[in-house]
Amino acid sequence: MPEASLHLQLLLPDLSAPDYARLAEAIPGLRATPIGLDIPLVDLGPEEALAVCLRFGVTCRGTRIVAEPGAG
Repeated sequence: MPEASLHLQLLLPDLSAPDYARLAEAIPGLRATPIGLDIPLVDLGPEEALAVCLRFGVTCRGTRIVAEPGAG
């Protein structure tokens, strides 16, 4: 059975397009979703990922950690 990978989801983030571009350079695998941002927790733990977001001035309304099944 494939191992699930963990992702940190930032819900309704407050950031501009330049903020997103800088954040995407700092966090590998970052992707935009319809309700926010999705950060794979491969190289960073959730607290580290949030610290990077705060360093760039990115805040959000909520966060959650979800497990996504690995590729079969």
